[in-house]
Amino acid sequence: MSKFTPGPWKSIGCVIRSVFGRTATTDVFNKRIPWAQRKANAHLISAAPDMYEALKSLVAAQDNSGMHENEKQWISAMVKSNKALAKADGK
Repeated sequence: MSKFTPGPWKSIGCVIRSVFGRTATTDVFNKRIPWAQRKANAHLISAAPDMYEALKSLVAAQDNSGMHENEKQWISAMVKSNKALAKADGK
C-alpha cells in the first residue's frame, strides 16, 4: 500500500496541490533554484501519481499477457503513460 498523498496532483506555478487541497511538495520554494527550473520540477512532481498508475498498468498488462494477446490493455496503459509524460512536461 502506498503512503503518498493521493493523486491527482496539479502544479500551480511552483506549488503542487492534491485534489484535497494539500500541498504535496518539498523544495520547489528554494529561491536558489531558477524559477523556470522550479516550475519544471513542479510539473514533474505533480505527474508522479499519474506515472505511478501508468507504470502499474504497464506491469499489469505485461503480467497478464504478451503485447499481442491483450491489445486493449496495452493501449490503455500506453494512453495513461503518454498523459503522465505530457503532464510531467507541463503540457
